[in-house]
Parts: sequence; structure tokens; C-alpha cells
Amino acid sequence: MTQPRDNVEPALLAASLRCAVDLGRVAPVNAVARQSAALASLWRYTLMTISIAATQADMEREHGKTRIERVDGGSAINIVVISSGLRFYHGVGSVENDRRAEETPLLVRSMSLHSPWEMAMTTLAQTSTPAMYGLAALVSLERIMKMIREFQSHRQDMLDRQVRRELLRRASASPALSGGDLLPPAELDAAEDSVEQLGRYPILRVDVTNDG
Repeated sequence: MTQPRDNVEPALLAASLRCAVDLGRVAPVNAVARQSAALASLWRYTLMTISIAATQADMEREHGKTRIERVDGGSAINIVVISSGLRFYHGVGSVENDRRAEETPLLVRSMSLHSPWEMAMTTLAQTSTPAMYGLAALVSLERIMKMIREFQSHRQDMLDRQVRRELLRRASASPALSGGDLLPPAELDAAEDSVEQLGRYPILRVDVTNDG
């Protein structure tokens, strides 16, 4: 577990992801718990895809066009420079994703337990390297939630796995990952299940705001 550094409280990002969800006239505790768990799962997913997208962008700035290949049974990928064959190994298994979520945690700034369920979330600027990494993850999670809301408005069936896969494809932080077939099946299944869970209740509002 990550330890506090010199007993200094880590700085929160100025930005917050705010959402409001209709859980009915009275919000059941287990519904709040399931929605919170789904958000935590999707946070891991966004950190994974953003770390891949950022690494790929850095490599392309230095070396030119790249492609992604799946290795080690899907627990990792290689980002390959097309012109030279240079490879960068990037772990995307559960251990690496747990570490990312621990180093850049999704934090609750405020939460209202009555319905609609309202929550403001942020992360740590101090441990996000760079700090924009945490902001990018918040924006990516916002994009997924807005797409869930859009699919809800068009009465798309969130129980349909193809619908959930399409939603994640369209929300992907990396065009190279938009098909989903390069990601670990367990991580992709967890993200799809979380989309289905969040889609069970109407999302009334979701946006990233500057609280600075």
C-alpha cells in the first residue's frame, strides 16, 4: 500500500467529476454500494487505457508511427515502432492495474446519500505523473458516463454485451484499443459489467468542473 510522504496531505486536483443518479424515491444502501464499486472498476479501466495512450503518444513523438500487439496471453502489450521494430513492453494485467489505481486513486470529495445520489470525485495531483494524467482519467470516466446516459436516452439495452462493448469502444482513450481485443479479457469483462451496473439507474447529470 502506498505510504504518505513526510506526513504531508497529498494535494487534490482542482477538477472534480460530479454526477447525479436517480436511485428511486429512497436510495437503497446496496444500490449505492454497487454503483460505487462500478465507478471504482471503471476508474481502473480508464487508468489502464490512458497509460497505454500516453505511452504510445510519447513513443510516436520520439520515434514515429506505432502499432500495438498483445503478448503474454493478454497480460501485457508491446507498443511497436513500425519503422524500426523498437518495442516497449507495457503491463496491463491485474497487478499493474491495481498499482495504478492505488497510486492514482479515485477519491470522494462529497456525496449525498438521498436520491438523486450526488457525488463529486477527484484524484491526487501529487501522485499523478504528470498531474494531467489524473485529469485525463477523470475526463475519460466522464466520457464513459455521458455515453451511458446517451445510450439510456435512446433506450439501448445495457444487458446486451455488444452494446456495452460498443460504448467502451467509442469512449476509448486510445484509437488503437477501440476494438477491445488487445485488452486483457478479465479487465474488459469487468469494465463491461460496470457499464451494465451503472446503466441500471438513470444518470441525470455528469460533468467535470473546475473547483479551483
